[in-house]
Amino acid sequence: MPMESDEPPQSDDTLRINVTPAGKRSLKNSHPAVLIHINEETPKIWEIKNGEYTIGRNPDCDICITTQGVSRHHATIFANDQKTYISDNNSTNGIVVNDEQLNNVELKLNDIIQLGECNLKYVPKGHFELSYLSKLYKSSQTDDLTSCLRKDPFISLVENEIRLFSQEFKPFSLLFIDLDKFKNVNDVIGHLGGDYVLKTVSNLLKTNAMRSSDSICRYGGDEFIIHLPETDSTMAKKIGFRAKDTIENFKFNFDNNAIDITISVGVTTCNDKKSTLNTLIASVDKKMYEAKKLGRNTVIS
Repeated sequence: MPMESDEPPQSDDTLRINVTPAGKRSLKNSHPAVLIHINEETPKIWEIKNGEYTIGRNPDCDICITTQGVSRHHATIFANDQKTYISDNNSTNGIVVNDEQLNNVELKLNDIIQLGECNLKYVPKGHFELSYLSKLYKSSQTDDLTSCLRKDPFISLVENEIRLFSQEFKPFSLLFIDLDKFKNVNDVIGHLGGDYVLKTVSNLLKTNAMRSSDSICRYGGDEFIIHLPETDSTMAKKIGFRAKDTIENFKFNFDNNAIDITISVGVTTCNDKKSTLNTLIASVDKKMYEAKKLGRNTVIS
C-alpha cells in the first residue's frame, strides 16, 4: 500500500544487548554520529540517529553493503542519546573493531569496524573530519545546480529496489520528466535563465509534488527521474499529474521575462520479477515520448 510519507518511527532508547567492554578505546562519544565506508575512493556516509540499523548485503538492510565477505544481515547498530553499539548477527566473518574480534561492542570516535572486506569508520557528527567528508560525498552524489541525485547513485538506488522487489514483491514506480521545448527557453532568455528554470523546477517537484520517501535524479540536461518506493501505478500516475500541475501553474520569471513552462511525464511501475534497470528505464522513457507526441504537458502511464 503506498504511503504519502515515509517518516521512520521513533525507537526506544533502551539498548537490548550485552556489550563487550571497550577496554583501551576510552575516547568520549558524541551523538548523533555517522559510519563512513572508507574502502571507496569517495567515502559513502550513513547518518546514525537514535534507533536500530541493520547492516548487510541484503537489500532490505538499513545500511546495504555488497562488499565481499559481508553477510546478508551481518550486524545491527543500536544508538541512543548517550552511546552507540554494534552487535554481530551470527555472521560468517563476525565483527572486527580495531583489529579485535568482538560480538557486541560500544563504538568510540575513529573506531575502524571490519565486516568481511568492508571497512567502516565511526565518527561523531560535528567532528572536523566529518565536515570535509560530508562535502566531498555530497558533491559526488548530487548535481551542483539542482541538488538532485546524480545519475550513478540514482541507478544504484533503483537497482537495489529491483533486488528488494524480487524478495518482497513491493511494487515501486518511476516518473520520467522532460521539460517541454526547453531549447526555446535557452534561446530566448539565455543559459542563465535556463539554469534558473531547471533549479526552480527541481525545487517545485521536491516541495510540491514529491513525498518525503521519494528521490529525484537529474538524469540529463532537462530530464528528471523520480523514484517512488512502495507505489503502485495508480498512485504514481496521481503523483505524475501533481507534478505536471505544479509546474504548469507556477509563474516563472527571469530578469523580468515571464516564461511558460510545462513538462511531459512518463510513468512506469515495477511489478514483474523479470524487470531490470534497462527495461524499466526504456519503458518510462517511451511513456514520456508518448506524452510528447500527444501534445506535451500531460502524463502517460
